[in-house]
Amino acid sequence: HIRWKNEGGIEELELTKTRYLIGFTAQCTIRLPGSPLLGKKAAHLSRDFEGKWNLEPLSSLAAVRVNGEKISKRRVVEDGDKISVKGLELTFHSSLLG
Repeated sequence: HIRWKNEGGIEELELTKTRYLIGFTAQCTIRLPGSPLLGKKAAHLSRDFEGKWNLEPLSSLAAVRVNGEKISKRRVVEDGDKISVKGLELTFHSSLLG
């Protein structure tokens, strides 16, 4: 699951599907604050056939970081990884116990 802070407290999304979009539009499961002028979709989170979760940046204008490191291509995310996209800080958990 993914957990993040917003104005009302902590939000959490149980990852029951195999694909999620992070961005500014209504199509995105995780909505970013701000304007979509920098790109409508910022990142793609998906589970592969082995069950591993991968994060892939979709826009060069919206920096995607994992544990503080800017990524430019798809990479595996693991339990406890901190994901940052355009000011939104998310924490990835491989189970609901995290």
